[in-house]
Amino acid sequence: MPGPPPTGGRLRAAAIVGLSIAIGAGATALVLHVRRATPAAPAAALQYTKAASPVEYFEEQAILFGSPTCGFSKIHGLAAATRQLIDSIRGVALARGDSFSTVGVSLEGPASDGEAWLYEFDKFDELIIGHNWLNSAVVAHIWSDPDAKPAIPQLVLIRRHIRNGQRSIAVGQDSVVRRWVGVGELAPAVARSLRY
Repeated sequence: MPGPPPTGGRLRAAAIVGLSIAIGAGATALVLHVRRATPAAPAAALQYTKAASPVEYFEEQAILFGSPTCGFSKIHGLAAATRQLIDSIRGVALARGDSFSTVGVSLEGPASDGEAWLYEFDKFDELIIGHNWLNSAVVAHIWSDPDAKPAIPQLVLIRRHIRNGQRSIAVGQDSVVRRWVGVGELAPAVARSLRY
């Protein structure tokens, strides 16, 4: 069994995760590139150790969806405005006592292009890159939600309950707090300056 992850500085780990999604009678295999850049949850969640009593808290997660080949996702000023919005959301979550993390989702690759484009927006805790509109994050947070709008760029804020017990970590159901869809909602000042 591997030891606990490093606790100082930035947590650097990369993983390739295989995921199968049943679609009708067949299945499609997805390969996700996930990189954990910085620890976002309290140390109790990052280190899996036996505790005398469970540690419980809420995590808020900001998930940015976009693509380096989408014209609207590359509009000048959008990355800076989105960074400010994420920083504001982070401040509110931490003031509330919640854990906070960010996920960058690029619908298109290759991984190097998607990763470079995402880092213009934030130093994400996790990256999910590729597979277009069947990207696992898109399936989980857009196609699975009948109220979601399939459009990019989009920022989704979710909140979930975490319980770090003696032998396992229980993760509650994701609850959508808010969605910002399109340049007009993510960066209103940038949208107003556009000429159509």
